[in-house]
Amino acid sequence: MKRTIISSLLAIVVLIPLLSACSTENTDWQLPAGDDWGGQVLDMRRPTIAAGSRSSFAILEDGSLWAWGHNSFGQLGTGEFTNDPILVPTRVKEGVVTIHAGSLFTLAITSDGGLWTWGRNQFGQVGDGTTENRAEPIRIMDDVVEVAGGVTFAVALQSNGSLWAWGNNEYGQFGNDDIKYSLTPVKVMEDVVSVTVGSYHSAAVKRDGHLWTWGRNHNGQLGNGTTADSSNPVRIMEDVIAISAGCCGNSAIQADGSLWTWGNNQFGQIGDGTTTERHSPVMIMEDVAFVFGGATVTSAIRTDGTLWAWGANLYGGLGDGTTTDRHRPIKVLDEAVSVSVFLFHMLAIRGDGTVWSWGGNDAGQLGNGERVRTQAGVRPPPSRPEQVLSNALMNR
Repeated sequence: MKRTIISSLLAIVVLIPLLSACSTENTDWQLPAGDDWGGQVLDMRRPTIAAGSRSSFAILEDGSLWAWGHNSFGQLGTGEFTNDPILVPTRVKEGVVTIHAGSLFTLAITSDGGLWTWGRNQFGQVGDGTTENRAEPIRIMDDVVEVAGGVTFAVALQSNGSLWAWGNNEYGQFGNDDIKYSLTPVKVMEDVVSVTVGSYHSAAVKRDGHLWTWGRNHNGQLGNGTTADSSNPVRIMEDVIAISAGCCGNSAIQADGSLWTWGNNQFGQIGDGTTTERHSPVMIMEDVAFVFGGATVTSAIRTDGTLWAWGANLYGGLGDGTTTDRHRPIKVLDEAVSVSVFLFHMLAIRGDGTVWSWGGNDAGQLGNGERVRTQAGVRPPPSRPEQVLSNALMNR
């Protein structure tokens, strides 16, 4: 049966400790991650793997950034625009500590706090003052501690708690309606400790642990009980320590380890056993230490190191060996410390530093040297996790 897939989708996840990125206050709370199995999940504010739109990225422990998959907009950072995908990991940059994949553009933070961007730039989402696509990384900001990219916009958090945005502001995803777009970063908020974005909406946690959302809301992704867009930030929850914005939904972990989700649920990505859209947060799991929301999939790591996933499974992106959508969490992998998912494929890091991939592979995004194409309406063979790299950088 023909599936209707939401276009221009994005995923990103961020750890939000009640500790500010630029302060040593409020250190009494610690993320309950890994105590049950002897490991420790990685810092979700500083991801070292990223699943993009038919592309993938990983940072190794020597600071080298490796990329593979789709590259027609230069999003891999190889210096070339090519319709021929790169089927195996290729070294593209040095000194990288954080990587994030927007929709066909990429953002990376280097060890000196520099923010580098490249790829598609139709709406100024690269932030370099132009609308020219970039095939090589270009530095656009300093003193950056966290970054996130949507479909046509991006945001960055500096160490002083100031939040900056650039690109398209059509739905008020900057947190204001003063401007419709900006080709360079503009300051939009203060006192922020962490930030994440979906396709056209944003979410941030302030120093007091309150979660705020703003931007597009057609699927209830703002979590305020409505479907009305808002260019003004709306307060949604308290005691939030981790937040992940998928295309059109959000996931949040509270300090007690409970996982809450809301927004689009077309493929069961809310995880409540239904496909009913949710306009307010719904509790899904307990003992959760890490969460990552994809376009049509949600994934989480529990305190025992088990990786769980649910939602769309057309290309075997859940990693359970089937192509059956799952409306509730299913266990995928043990000893996981980090995960990233976009639309049809997923990446994970295990406790030994190995990087694993599974799911759709039409542009070589699994990095195994192969490319699997299927005819329209024909389900591909199911996918299982397989190792693609070793010695991943482990930001804790």
